[in-house]
Amino acid sequence: MAFTQPPASVVGFWRPWILAMLRRAVYAWQPGLTPTSWWRSPAENKRVRGDAESQHLFGLALDVAGPPVELARFARLAEASGLVAVSYGTHVHVQLFPAGTLRRAGVEFPTTRVA
Repeated sequence: MAFTQPPASVVGFWRPWILAMLRRAVYAWQPGLTPTSWWRSPAENKRVRGDAESQHLFGLALDVAGPPVELARFARLAEASGLVAVSYGTHVHVQLFPAGTLRRAGVEFPTTRVA
């Protein structure tokens, strides 16, 4: 999968949090894992039916695929490093903040406008 770069406006403001999320994910990394999604544009998030308040929209979430044993270890280590991990069987989704945290903090999520 080819990853696109988030726009400078996203990286500039969110850089400290993006780096914190990525550092924690690297701590938890296991051999044989493959990242499948990191930052998503609003259009890509809509295409994959991502949550409207997805932390992928800010580069604060990562989806990882791989063998079940390595995914389970990754999820445990990710949680031990302070990430929120959700297993979906085929992949593990990790994000920096618990669900709803950004919205409660007043963060406005980018949207894809429908004409």
